Parts: sequence; structure tokens; C-alpha cells
Amino acid sequence: MPIRKTMNIAITCAIMTLGMGSAAYAAAKSENTPAPASLSGEFVYKYLIGEIAGQRGQFDLASSLFLDLAKTSQDSRLAERAAKTAVMGNDGRTALDAANLWSQLDPQSAEAHQALTQMLITTGS
Repeated sequence: MPIRKTMNIAITCAIMTLGMGSAAYAAAKSENTPAPASLSGEFVYKYLIGEIAGQRGQFDLASSLFLDLAKTSQDSRLAERAAKTAVMGNDGRTALDAANLWSQLDPQSAEAHQALTQMLITTGS
């Protein structure tokens, strides 16, 4: 299959996946969350690699990719995903960094502050 066609299919799948998850999340969340400025090819690629890595049990790779995307996009949902994925992979340092970023990006979230507190206690920081 030509690379261009494969890339178009991958981008379409990623957008559909993001759209389905975002719609449910947006319904439960207040309107204060800004929409991503744009979905670049690099963003979609990293997101897909993170999702695939998580499905394959490579939580260290998935959490670091999600954390990188969260830092770049300043999206609390990605920071949350990074924190939860890092916990699944027993990566305390990444989980702490992600929970810290999550609580900064979404200061109204009790779940974010609870996750940060738990990570601070767990890591002894």
C-alpha cells in the first residue's frame, strides 16, 4: 500500500478516535477546556504510537509520549492519560511529573490533586 494512502488512513483513524473520546469527555467536562489548536502530523503520529504502545503493554513508552504531548499541547486530558499510563507501568517518576502537570493544567480537578498527592506520598517526595 502506498505510504501516502497508509498515512491518510492512519490520520483518519486517529482523528476519529480522538473525536469519539473527546465527545464523551466534553459532555462530562465543563466548557473551560480549550480545544487543541491543530492536529499536526507529528502530534497524531505520537498519539497513535502511544496508544499502540499502551495496548501492547509498553507503558513506559506510552506514558512518556503522552506526557510529551501534554507538555507540548498544554492539554490536561493528555497529562491525565500520561499519569494513569505511568502508574500502570510502575513508573513513579513519570507518573509524578504527569500528575503534577495535570494538576497545573486543570486546577479545578479534585482527581488531579488526589493523583498528585498519592504520587508524592508513594515516591516520598
